[in-house]
Amino acid sequence: MDPEVPRPGRIYQVAAEHRRALLAGEREAAARMVRAYGETWRRIQSELEYITQRIEEARRAGEEVSAAWLYRQRRWQALREQVLAEVQRFAGQVEESVRAQQAEVVAAAQEHAREQAQAVARSPEAAARVAATWNRVPTEATEDLVGFLADGSPLRTLLDGLGAEASAGVQRALVAGLATGQNPRAIARLVRREFGLPLARALMISRTEVLRAYRESTRRTYQENRHLIRGWRWLAAHQPRTCPACLAMDGSIHALDERLDDHPNGRCAMTPVLVDEEPPARETGEQWLERQSQEVQERVLGKAGAAAYRAGEVKLQDFVGRRFSPEWGTTRYAKSLRQILGPEEALKWRQEASARERDHGD
Repeated sequence: MDPEVPRPGRIYQVAAEHRRALLAGEREAAARMVRAYGETWRRIQSELEYITQRIEEARRAGEEVSAAWLYRQRRWQALREQVLAEVQRFAGQVEESVRAQQAEVVAAAQEHAREQAQAVARSPEAAARVAATWNRVPTEATEDLVGFLADGSPLRTLLDGLGAEASAGVQRALVAGLATGQNPRAIARLVRREFGLPLARALMISRTEVLRAYRESTRRTYQENRHLIRGWRWLAAHQPRTCPACLAMDGSIHALDERLDDHPNGRCAMTPVLVDEEPPARETGEQWLERQSQEVQERVLGKAGAAAYRAGEVKLQDFVGRRFSPEWGTTRYAKSLRQILGPEEALKWRQEASARERDHGD
């Protein structure tokens, strides 16, 4: 580590330990979801095999195989209905999994918040004061954190839609395969790809909502201890795969009434800022990116974005976007270079980055 780069204090080691524990739980839950989805796929695979066999036999007999032909066979409708039923069953398993994970992380968040508050204290006296006067959030105040899946909630609506999306996707795949004259194996691959989309969506929903419950429980615990904690600090991983918006937010200080509005799949965390104390010194995401190689900067910002960044045309903070949804509230996102500079300027930097790449190749 460079001498001028502040070394992380105990608080960041504690936060990293908590993050590893959360990710371990997430991986275990994801593995269960993948296994459940595999069983779901196997239950409809026989129906798909029958359909593709009929397509093959009909083509060998010289019949024209079209969407109308498949519908007359009633196999299309049977497959679509089976997909809908199976994915709805899978969505129910996702619901149970997310509820269980949320209950676990809500309980863990309160303990993690206390441990982090003690770790951030700069003196033994401050740490003792945290231990002696720490308040836990009342149980009834955290119950709604595990209620994101209540009937009619945006999250429950998303899960309910997985079955409809999958059945529509399977229908599109069959139509596309038949219309282009693809062989049955290719059609089966198209169907399986469409059928796999709900798994990716379910994994994203699970991660996003479990971390949302964890962060909100953490923030409410901080609020319950306003006599000790005056705010929270945004913590993002200093890695090439971290999005520019999260790197830009890293290290920023926020009031206790403000939520950490990370993007879907985001893994940012919050650490406490104690009353009458400055947070421990730590390199920010912006400082980290500034000292990285051109290759790493391009992985974070893209080739054109990195070129504009190195030229001073854009700052890392320029990439932070914020959008609002009536269902989900505000979320951060990474702006494109086009959104920041406009289409003409963004095109100029894309062309310049391409020219540099060609020159480098020569």
